[in-house]
Amino acid sequence: MGQGSYILGTQDVGVDDIDISGIGIDVSYAWYLSENISINLFLGYYLMNSEVDNIEMKMGGLGGSVGIAIHL
Repeated sequence: MGQGSYILGTQDVGVDDIDISGIGIDVSYAWYLSENISINLFLGYYLMNSEVDNIEMKMGGLGGSVGIAIHL
């Protein structure tokens, strides 16, 4: 599976607000233990931009997770 996401928001930090935007791309694989139970592995790459008082900060990195799904 694949997934894309777009993030847009504002964070209130007291005097100033931080504008936040970013994108993410995930790929995943489901390994079925039985017909109704699977272990899901996710790997993604994310890019985030934030700006406050005309100072821009860019962040990026890999993220991963493992989940268990029960299909009813």
